[in-house]
Amino acid sequence: MRLPKAEAERLDRAAARLGRPKGRIVADLLAEHLEPPSGIDALKGAPVGRHDFTPAHELEVLTLEQLAALLELDVEVVRELAEQGDVPGRKLGEQWRFSRAAVLAWLAGE
Repeated sequence: MRLPKAEAERLDRAAARLGRPKGRIVADLLAEHLEPPSGIDALKGAPVGRHDFTPAHELEVLTLEQLAALLELDVEVVRELAEQGDVPGRKLGEQWRFSRAAVLAWLAGE
């Protein structure tokens, strides 16, 4: 591989400073910049933080979509059941909310 003189000199200086062969430096740079990382290396540089969510099975109040997922029904079917008063819930403005405990009791026939 031929490099322009200025870049070749920079590579020579880098190899001397790092104590590594020039070929290894070039190979590492190619691997780092031309091949997508895989495995644990794919996470290098990823932001580290915390998540904050409550699984749907632990929520006390459910949205229409969450209730549909819980009942394993289409959202529109659950909306119709709510509109007809067949499933316990309350409409707040334009949105439905459901008490998980009330829905589970309703399912159990209590």
